[in-house]
Order: sequence, then structure tokens, then C-alpha cells
Amino acid sequence: MRPVLLTFLLAGFYSSIFAQVVSTPLSLKRDQLVLHGTLEQPSQPPDESVLVFIIQGSGPTDRDGNNPMAKNNSLKMLSAGLVELGYSTFRYDKRGVGESILNPEKMAEQVFENFVADAIAWKEQLEKEYAFQKVVILGHSQGSLVAALTHLESPATGIISLAGTARSA
Repeated sequence: MRPVLLTFLLAGFYSSIFAQVVSTPLSLKRDQLVLHGTLEQPSQPPDESVLVFIIQGSGPTDRDGNNPMAKNNSLKMLSAGLVELGYSTFRYDKRGVGESILNPEKMAEQVFENFVADAIAWKEQLEKEYAFQKVVILGHSQGSLVAALTHLESPATGIISLAGTARSA
């Protein structure tokens, strides 16, 4: 019994050392609000630094993948898994969601292009402030379209589409 317990304790110790995450809150001033996001990096980054820039789907979905009707932390868990594999990740609260609070009367003025412009601004700020060798944009659902349009304006190393649309509306 003691060797089994010792094995579990050592495994937990080593995984806690290697899976340490440096989490940095970031903000980005935009025209009428301040957007908030989280950069997560392995405590010991690999030789090649790759950023996976995560863009959530439609509706009031926050940077963790949650909305008022369902808390699942899907994007937070995705980020944790990627960091454990040695990638850096960034995810943010879009306008009017989570910490990126927008006056309710301004919500009616928001258009899809604002989400794309915000994603481009975030990507360019991250590239300017951090020395990532590669940036991959990962979009879920509506975020897949935002990712593709962001890439057209500010090219990335690659794009990952999770449950993106395959047909026109």
C-alpha cells in the first residue's frame, strides 16, 4: 500500500511542477470601453513560443466559455490543456460580456464588425508586447468566422475552427 501511495504523491508533485501556469490579466482600451482578457503561459515555455488566441462563440459567452444560462468552463479547460502541452493561450471577454462591460444603451449600436475589429486589436497588441514566434487563432462557432476575418486583416500562422459554420446563412 505504501508504494502505491508514494507513487501517487510523486506523480502529483511532478505534475504540479510541470503544469504551473503564469496567468496575466490584460486590458485593451477601445473606443467606448475597456476589454479584458487573460494570457496564460507555461511557467517554463518551450523553445518555440506559440500563442493560441481563443475567440468564443455567439451570444453572451465569456472568455471561459460560460454564459448566463450555462456554466461549463469549456474554453478555460481548453486553455488549461493547451498550456499543459506547452502552448501559451489568450482569451478575452467580448464587448458587453464578463468584465468587458458596455453601457446597455450602447449594446444596440454594436455590429458584428466590432467583434472582428476587437479581435484584430487584441492580436496586434499581443504580437507587439510579447515575442511569440507563431500565433494561431482558434475560433468556436461564431468565433470561427471572427477568426477567419481577423486572419484576413492581420495574418496568423494558422486558424483552427471549432464547430464553425460550413454553410451560408
